[in-house]
Formats: sequence, structure tokens, C-alpha cells
Amino acid sequence: MCDKILIDWLIDWLLDLVNQAEEFNDAVQVVRDWLPQAETELKFRAISEDEEGILQLIEKHEVDSAIMCNNYVLLTFVFNTREQWIILFCYIE
Repeated sequence: MCDKILIDWLIDWLLDLVNQAEEFNDAVQVVRDWLPQAETELKFRAISEDEEGILQLIEKHEVDSAIMCNNYVLLTFVFNTREQWIILFCYIE
């Protein structure tokens, strides 16, 4: 009985990890899509000297920062889960 409960818990936990891995993959893809665009803009786009252009750059920076922040939270969650997995399976007595 106890083994079945443990197996069910492990299956649920592994399914959760698969879902987290898919979310992580999506987050990585967002960053991979964003980086070339950001690099191109930094290399080839002249910084505007008018107020409206500067405000647009500030707004774009805020949006890009939010994207990176959201992905950072997800990455942190995935790394913490990875540590829990290592502790659970590698240090079973």
C-alpha cells in the first residue's frame, strides 16, 4: 500500500516536472527569439535625441525587462526543483 502511494506521488511529481520543463522550454524560446532582435537594435539603431524617441526606448526597455524578469522567475523555480530532485533521489537512505 505504501509503495503504491509513493509510486503515485512520484508519477504526479514527474508529470509536474515535465510540465515545468515545457514551460522552461517556452521561456528559453522567448529569450532566444528576443536576443537577436535586441542585438540588432543595439548594433545598428541610432539612439534618438528627441523626447518622444527616448520615451519609446524607455517603454521598450520596460517591456523587455518584464519579459526577462518573468523568465528569471521560471528559471529560478526550475533550478530549485532540480535541487529537490537531486536530494530526493541521490540521498535516499
